[in-house]
Amino acid sequence: ETRQTIQRFLTLVEGTGGCVEESEKSLVRLLDELAVLVSKLPGDLPFVDSPEAPERDFQSTYSLVAQRFPNFGYYNTVSEISQNINSASVVVGDAIDDVTDIFLELREVMWIWERSGSEAALYQFRETYSNHWGSHLRELQCYLLAYSRGV
Repeated sequence: ETRQTIQRFLTLVEGTGGCVEESEKSLVRLLDELAVLVSKLPGDLPFVDSPEAPERDFQSTYSLVAQRFPNFGYYNTVSEISQNINSASVVVGDAIDDVTDIFLELREVMWIWERSGSEAALYQFRETYSNHWGSHLRELQCYLLAYSRGV
């Protein structure tokens, strides 16, 4: 299930053509599915060594995402969520950057899956969610909810 959902996310982002609104709706669903899949993983996944993935091409991926989701843009978020309550500052998020970072992380998970198997890939999936792309996913979900409501 995890592998298929990751592949659907990658295919959505890499896709060309189609209705922008339908792509946006699919993205919302896939982000929800990815978050649920992470929560279902056991907490004691063992580390499995795997080869280092190839270098990422952030700029061309960012351009691809910008073409795929042309209505997305910048949004407000806060510098700190659980500390310095009522004194955190507003910072600017970038929905295109968020999708790009999630895409690159998940492409690496699939690369590991194909070379080192599911244990190594699921470990990478959970760890990179916890350490990086999970924040992008959650902030992007908030943005997309506001975006869908026009606020």
